[in-house]
Amino acid sequence: MAKRIVIVDDDRLLTEAYVRALHLEGYDVRLITSVSQCKKLLQKKKHLRVDMFIVDLVMPPGKSFPGDECSGGTFTGLFLAHDLRKKYKSTPIVLYSFTSFRYVTAQAKRVAKILRRCAFVRKADYPPVKLVEFIGHYFERGRFPSGILRRLVDSLVVEPNVHGVGIDLKKLIDNDRS
Repeated sequence: MAKRIVIVDDDRLLTEAYVRALHLEGYDVRLITSVSQCKKLLQKKKHLRVDMFIVDLVMPPGKSFPGDECSGGTFTGLFLAHDLRKKYKSTPIVLYSFTSFRYVTAQAKRVAKILRRCAFVRKADYPPVKLVEFIGHYFERGRFPSGILRRLVDSLVVEPNVHGVGIDLKKLIDNDRS
């Protein structure tokens, strides 16, 4: 049976590339474009089997979360991840975002550690092919890459036009400093 991945992201256009890449690798992917739609689905289907959640950090909170608590949507994904963890105790969660605000990414990394089986990645560093590899690593080994392996994965450069994979040494060194 194919692994089921639920992606919660309000940017349908961009997310379609991730959905296609995951489908090509044989995953059963469901795209949900709002927090309220996600909550409705999970309430309606009490025993929905989900093998992994991928949650965008920055989304409109709608009526699901108080706008002031999640900074007008900046932290909506973190609130949703907390709710998902209550229902899905051991299901892995990938938090991802295009945001480059250090405070936001620091909070996401902190929450990822607290929630267990949770990781934060930046969309800019994880195009669809690379995210598929990251997810595949989890399903093969039962954990997300960490330490030097994570820094190596983060510094990989996939160039389909050149038919190869390389390592961006500058990115590897910068990742080592952070």
